[in-house]
Amino acid sequence: MSQVTQDIEAIRGYIQEYGPDLIYDMLNGLDFVRDLPEGIIRNLRTERNLPKMVVDDGVRPHNTEVEDAKGKRTWTARKLTPRYFMKIFKVVVQEVRQSFMSEMLAPNAKREPMAAWQWAREFEKVAEELNNHFYLAKYHDDPIDWDAGTVYNAGDLVYFDEGINRGSIVFECQATTVAGESPTSAAAKWADVDNKVLFDGPGTIIAAESGSGLTPFAGGSFNETDAYATIKAQWNDIPEADKNRGITAYMSVGAGEDLQENVNSLFGSGKGIGGVDVDIAAGQSFVLRNTAGRLRIKPCTWMGSSRRVIMTLPKNWKIGMDQFSDYNKVGKTVETLHGYKAIMSGMLTFNFSDLRVLWVNDQQ
Repeated sequence: MSQVTQDIEAIRGYIQEYGPDLIYDMLNGLDFVRDLPEGIIRNLRTERNLPKMVVDDGVRPHNTEVEDAKGKRTWTARKLTPRYFMKIFKVVVQEVRQSFMSEMLAPNAKREPMAAWQWAREFEKVAEELNNHFYLAKYHDDPIDWDAGTVYNAGDLVYFDEGINRGSIVFECQATTVAGESPTSAAAKWADVDNKVLFDGPGTIIAAESGSGLTPFAGGSFNETDAYATIKAQWNDIPEADKNRGITAYMSVGAGEDLQENVNSLFGSGKGIGGVDVDIAAGQSFVLRNTAGRLRIKPCTWMGSSRRVIMTLPKNWKIGMDQFSDYNKVGKTVETLHGYKAIMSGMLTFNFSDLRVLWVNDQQ
């Protein structure tokens, strides 16, 4: 048996045995899953309501003559809808072997079988794509096929691929085209958004609900000189009863660094304030001063360069997976002339349970 054949058999055997574990570990290791652990639903298989019950005031003096309830209960429900994704792997074994050997020859390298090393790299890339596009993901399941005679505008989605699988890649128009300008002939006017249209992410939902079910706080800029005053003003808009439940403010790492710098300049060692660890370290989660310990700041890598500040209850985020399904798997490993192909499938989705306990600023 040739070395290439042995490698292919090892790759096939490894992924058939460990594929579900790799997907499980990858999903649970995503940055946004680790940041929002209270909102994870791990066995979502069908659309699920996220019920909300609003109860009117009704406590009153005791009176044996009164038998009717005061006020009412109002039920509303947002939905968590399963969204499925896949990735097709195409690997040339000789190329994998060269990269693998380069890693193994490095000083103090972690020694591991080539099949395990290769699949670890594949799933690292899947996690990177999901993390990078979670916040602004925008679900779209019915793009039209690109047509040479159509003029497209920014935001239009089309299926296009000049390869064998014509019409298999989702492209988004970035600037108005003229007839005949395709993702190939006018590449600057198009972007491959396959990994950005899996489900609606938090940023997309906030933008869609703003002005209807959600009113953003008009706080203006959010930078290293005004971040503390701005976030305090946003905090002050929250009802006291909700503050007492404990709120977390989620923001990008960059926005968090600006707030940290501003807080340190106001209350840190530079102001002569003593004590252990008086200055907040960059990237660290911390409780904001002058909120009676009720507002925790959480910088998040998956928010990218956003300047949005999202204040809410930790359990208001809902992330749906189906970690117990046969759908979360790596399917057949098919040998090709120079290597193999395989397909991974999974499910991931998101929504907020209750817009009433969601407070955001007006930054993007």
